[in-house]
Amino acid sequence: MIIPTPVPVYTLCPTLEDVDRDTMLAIERCVASLAGYVDSALVTSLGWTDRHVVIELETPLGPMLMLELNPALA
Repeated sequence: MIIPTPVPVYTLCPTLEDVDRDTMLAIERCVASLAGYVDSALVTSLGWTDRHVVIELETPLGPMLMLELNPALA
């Protein structure tokens, strides 16, 4: 039987304000892409450019910056 790698758990930093649904989905997709590499992550910062959602994470491997194409532009 093949067992899939568990998706890392994540926590939003308490300083982050209300996060909308689309941003939460982007966070979940980015954290899921780390499956097999880290067990957990702390979302420390969120930002946006014209085309991307920018997600800053603190992981056991160190800080990470992830970009996801804004779904509204896809």
